[in-house]
Amino acid sequence: MAQVLGTLFIIIALIFVFTAIAGGSSKKEKKMDKNHFVIRHSKIFTGLGIICILLNGGLIVLMLISPNDTVNGGRYLIVGLFALLGVWLALYGILWKVEVIGNEIRYSGLLKRSSVVPFSMFSKIEVKYSGSEQLIFYQGNKKVLKIDSVCAGYNLLKSRLQQEGITLVKISRRKFW
Repeated sequence: MAQVLGTLFIIIALIFVFTAIAGGSSKKEKKMDKNHFVIRHSKIFTGLGIICILLNGGLIVLMLISPNDTVNGGRYLIVGLFALLGVWLALYGILWKVEVIGNEIRYSGLLKRSSVVPFSMFSKIEVKYSGSEQLIFYQGNKKVLKIDSVCAGYNLLKSRLQQEGITLVKISRRKFW
């Protein structure tokens, strides 16, 4: 019974989180200027990262303060990896940013330098459906940027690209049956 309630709680929490992500982005888009706007992931990424850091960092501290026979190197490794995942999520939520200024896109990411690219320099822009809609930008054959539809400003960017006369190649989802 406790396992069923725990699973049900996790499902309800995930539904709440994804609803909050989707709902917040459409409200922000209405306030954006069509010639200069910023696309970012929801602050939930940063919040989840900070929670992950605090919980797993606290677990490591507790394991160090009161060691017992059940704590071994493997547990430190697993908890440490989840703490690093939290660091990655927090930094990704803070550093990932796409800014549209006129006919240029300025983007920066966690491991990428900031780049400024005019719309005309992209060789292909795909619209892919995999769980949610995504815009994938290519320069030559190299994928340089991917923007998910849950980001605030996604629909504004998509309509702006269509307004500029840029062809968006639709990639349909593979069907397995």
